[in-house]
Amino acid sequence: MAELKFFADNGFQDITLGIPFGTHQLNDLAAYSQKVRNLNLLVDLEEHVSLLEGTKGHYNLFIKIDTGYHRAGIDASDFDSIIKLATRITQSPNCHFLGLYSHAGHSYDQPSIDDVIRVAREERDAMARVRSALEENGIAVPIVSCGSTPACSLNEDWTGVNEIHAGNYCCYDRMQVAIGSCASERNNAARLLMRVLSVYPSRNTILTDGGGIPLSKDKGGLENWGSVRDHPELFVAK
Repeated sequence: MAELKFFADNGFQDITLGIPFGTHQLNDLAAYSQKVRNLNLLVDLEEHVSLLEGTKGHYNLFIKIDTGYHRAGIDASDFDSIIKLATRITQSPNCHFLGLYSHAGHSYDQPSIDDVIRVAREERDAMARVRSALEENGIAVPIVSCGSTPACSLNEDWTGVNEIHAGNYCCYDRMQVAIGSCASERNNAARLLMRVLSVYPSRNTILTDGGGIPLSKDKGGLENWGSVRDHPELFVAK
């Protein structure tokens, strides 16, 4: 929600909140729906629609589809529940059915590039089946949106998908290099400029002002917290 507020307050007019919302967020959502031209939300329960109908806002709704990550969404094979929810949205006075939204987060856990591509194609095909089921029941599906940076980087065939929402795709990082999403750290667009605070020749280390807040406290499966451009012998140890 903090990210939604940041972009809305800085003039962005088409914003998607990438996870189903909670009741504690309703007042903010209603307020920002009046400020933003297109406020797009994810739902996977009919109760989500009922909650939004109790506000004075207006919303575009994606149905969140689970294609294998099992974090959120309706299982992609549960056509009955998906059709029921989509029908409910189309009958709402202040909600518009925008389409289908999935995130193959399990692409990060695959042992090889071929397995990442397999996950991406499973996501693509599952979403195509859901779209067909809805259209066969007279429900138009304007957008089919898929994501995850590894899947979108490595799979070239996204037939039937008309939106990609991979978050780290625009910048990449060392974890994406390790996965194989990009070829090398030269493909990493985001870098951190750190100041040297002190040096310790006896233990061959340098103290900088780049700690856990700017660099993250999660190594993402890597051996250290960062590398230094053009100096492969240097790395962030602590």
